[in-house]
Amino acid sequence: MRTRGLLPIVVVASLLGCHTEKSTQGTNATITNADTDLAARARSAINAQMMGKWPQPRGLSVTASSGVVTLRGTVDSDEDKKAILSAVRSVDGCNRVENKLVVGIVPPY
Repeated sequence: MRTRGLLPIVVVASLLGCHTEKSTQGTNATITNADTDLAARARSAINAQMMGKWPQPRGLSVTASSGVVTLRGTVDSDEDKKAILSAVRSVDGCNRVENKLVVGIVPPY
């Protein structure tokens, strides 16, 4: 008889756990989409800023998380670095830029 009394509690607890997990996954997907969109807009801003520049920055990594854009890679000069930072900072939704760019010889493809 004791087991029969526990069964409804276990079923309710299982259902609540499933509901919570679904909500969390939906929230994470929304954040990921916003981050992906911000990173794409930052890349577009960089491309527009560097159009016609030679050598083009190569191997740049642009990621975003909760409004923070992180830049990694090698650029040809301090001027390029400043131009890229300025372009990314102007993107709507960018709250902060983590600058991990280094100035050096841009590796060829």
